[in-house]
Amino acid sequence: MKKISLLILTLIAFNCVLRAQEEKKESNKGPKITIFSFDINHLESCNSIVNKDSNGNICIFSRDKKDRYNKFDGHWSGFELGFTRYIDAPKEFLELSKGKSSQVNLNIIESSFGITDNIGFVTGLGIQWNNYRFSDDVTLVKAYDNKNQRCYTEQNINLPGKERDVIKSKLTTSYITIPLLFEIQSKYNRGKFIQAGIVGGINIGAHTKIKYGNGDKDKDFDNFGINQFKCDATLRLGISPFNLWFSYGLTDIFDKNELYNSKTKEYLNLTPWSFGFSIFF
Repeated sequence: MKKISLLILTLIAFNCVLRAQEEKKESNKGPKITIFSFDINHLESCNSIVNKDSNGNICIFSRDKKDRYNKFDGHWSGFELGFTRYIDAPKEFLELSKGKSSQVNLNIIESSFGITDNIGFVTGLGIQWNNYRFSDDVTLVKAYDNKNQRCYTEQNINLPGKERDVIKSKLTTSYITIPLLFEIQSKYNRGKFIQAGIVGGINIGAHTKIKYGNGDKDKDFDNFGINQFKCDATLRLGISPFNLWFSYGLTDIFDKNELYNSKTKEYLNLTPWSFGFSIFF
């Protein structure tokens, strides 16, 4: 937890530096003046602005084309809260408490690349936590399959003669996330937009947690056979100041031949999906 907190503070500081540099660059920007010969009847074709001063003199300003699309500002930085699920799991194996399985995203760094004032690409950096809350008194443990190969599988918490009052049991996964989103904004209200793209992730940790009725807690930190990298397809709809989003996993949560169902004697691939809302910074 200390490492993650330090990482968050570092990312926030880095983001502040980037924004300060962008503001400095923006403050130094001004119209570029170019002196050239032209036909005054074809000013529209040379990307020029013509004004008259107080003495009636004609002033010609030419703006560099690369500065024409510098107004696009995409949406990523913010706080996101939603629900997470996975499919392909057989019944009665690591079943989720759907109302309590959550996803929390803290999107810290954002960078936009405009095609026009209202269309462009968005990328950045964030941190994601998935809390898979199990509906039964089970947890995920290291084990061996029927061929004596190491794997991970479900295990009952209350073993015979060792019954305890279990309040909750969950698996938490953490990722550094990097998006690549294509965004189209309303011409009249940039807070209304639609996004589509992918969000990549790098696994930075996982743990299981069991909480008992007497206040005791058990935590087990392991990689649990989770994929080191992941990729989600996402669709987002913005209605300022909120954003509704849906994500579907293009990769499975666990590596191949890591999650084993000891009841059916087979390995499983769980595909994640999630949905929720955002509040932007």
